[in-house]
This record gives sequence, structure tokens and C-alpha cells, in this order.
Amino acid sequence: MKRCPTCNRVETTTTLKFCRIDGTPLVLEEQGESESATMAFHVSQPLNPNYAQARAWFGLFMLQWVAGREREGREEMDRLIQLDPLSAYANVIFSFSAISSGRFSEAVEYGRRGVELDPKSYRALWSFAVALQYDGKHEEAFSTVEQALAISGRHSWALMTLASNYAAWGKPDKARAVFQESEARNAREYIQPAMLAAAASIGETDRAITFAQQALDDRDPMFVMLARTWPDYNNVRADPRFQEIVRQLKLPSSL
Repeated sequence: MKRCPTCNRVETTTTLKFCRIDGTPLVLEEQGESESATMAFHVSQPLNPNYAQARAWFGLFMLQWVAGREREGREEMDRLIQLDPLSAYANVIFSFSAISSGRFSEAVEYGRRGVELDPKSYRALWSFAVALQYDGKHEEAFSTVEQALAISGRHSWALMTLASNYAAWGKPDKARAVFQESEARNAREYIQPAMLAAAASIGETDRAITFAQQALDDRDPMFVMLARTWPDYNNVRADPRFQEIVRQLKLPSSL
């Protein structure tokens, strides 16, 4: 990317030599991947400022999850809801944002709204179940995640939530049984190691570290997004082995 030192206009056309506005010679910007992604959003966002999914992905995935920029990510989430308050997807994304920053009651509120707006959405049911679990509403979380499992053919993400909900609910035997089901399925089908690591953190610390290392080696995008803030990793976050794995992700420094 190139930038005009006079008006600060950013140009993504690398062959351009002079600013389109004032003719000043452009300077090449030396940036890492995360800075380039942020700049690309700021360049593209004015082209369609009301495109809710772009704000959802930038605010949650990039700012909050990857970069750890909580305040800026939350501002984008507020704009997202203002743009499309009746979108189930927007409410689900807001719920995920609240989960990651520990605002569990707020996550339940927006997760419930997402399900009300789209009762047959797997993503809405899953996010609502996660929010309920972390807000301590384990029985309702169980019934909700069962719905998500039923409509998705026992999708692995919801299966991990079932395991962690059982563990938090004081049902370790059932939590281990679900985790064993996940491992058995992993032998015959692909399950993202980031999610297996999250499920293993219910008490299988060494297995959690093994799956986290696999997530790093496989370049699992889910692990890049969740490693910094996802609550399921809290049980292993203080483990030096997990910290070293996360360090190797080279996530951008939070501001």
C-alpha cells in the first residue's frame, strides 16, 4: 500500500506514483499483515458503509479476537446493531463479542434475540448456548445446545459446548464422554484442533496442549481468532506451554 504524506489518502494500487487528490509523490507503507488488513477495511468500508457483515467480521474477528483491541471492537459491534437491529446474524455476532469480553448477561440478551429472530439458525442456537453456559444457566444451555446438535448432525462446535457445559455444571463424567465422542470422530473425520483443545481444557490439560500445538501446526484459523480471548481456554491459559504456542501465533499487540 502507498500513502500520500500530504493528505494521508491510502492507495492500494502499488503502481500509482502520485496522489490522485493533490499530486504529491506517494510513499510506500511498511506494514505487517494485521496492519494491512486494518488498512484494507478502512479503504473499502466507505464503498458500502452499511454492509453489516463487513463490520461484524472486522469488529469481532479482527479487532477483538485477533488484535485484542476491545474498545474499538466493541464500538464496531455497537455500529453493527445500529445498522441492522433485526438481523439474527448481527445479534449473534454481538453475543459472541460479549462472551469474549466476559459480559455474559449481555451475551444472553443478544443471543436470545438472535434465536427469536431466526429460531432454526444453528449459529444462533450455538451462540445462545455458549452465552447461557457462561452465565451459569446450565440447564437452559443444555436444552439449547441439544437443539443446535439436532439440526446440525451433531456439529463439532456445538459438541464442544456440550462438553464444557457439562463440566461447568458439575457433571465431569458426561463431559468426558462427550470429549471421547469428539476424539473418536476426529479419527475418521476432520474436527478443528482449536475446538478439540477447547473441549480438552475441561480437565484434560495435556490433551488440550497437544491439540493447541496441532492447531498451530495446521494453521487452524479458528485458533488464531479464539486463542486470545475465548473463555474455554481459561483453564489452560496460565500453562507456559499454551502461552508459548500462542506466542508463536505472532498476534498483533493489543492497544
